[in-house]
Amino acid sequence: MRKPILILLLSGLVLSAACSGVIRHNQDMAAIEAIQLAKIAIISRDYEQARARLALRALNLTSVAQFQSVIERIHTSGWPSSIKAVRYEPLPGQRAMRIYLEGKSAGEHFFYLFVMEGDADSGYRVLDIFRLKDSIPSSGSIRALPVERTTD
Repeated sequence: MRKPILILLLSGLVLSAACSGVIRHNQDMAAIEAIQLAKIAIISRDYEQARARLALRALNLTSVAQFQSVIERIHTSGWPSSIKAVRYEPLPGQRAMRIYLEGKSAGEHFFYLFVMEGDADSGYRVLDIFRLKDSIPSSGSIRALPVERTTD
């Protein structure tokens, strides 16, 4: 009699573990979306199209004019001619990750952090954009992307 109860308990544990919502990430998917937005917003400066690609939370809080203002404010002295996604940082337990990008122009280097909302199953969208003052920080959780994605 004990075997059926044990089997039922084990079956229940397996089912509850399967439904617990494991978050799967794909850094390449996130990097591709980050590069697409960087190309549209920063290289082409098509703010309306770029805003439409934002995560829903960001889209609901930002007008085209506000988005344009943010992008222009982080580029006071110049604009990159190309951008590449080079590193990522998983955010454990969250449906989000950070993608680090580097840009360059003739006389300036650009460093960005894009916060990506989503996961491997739902896809990724840019939630927030930051321009870093210096190069990408060193951290045990920041890893090189296996494939660099670029706006070129």
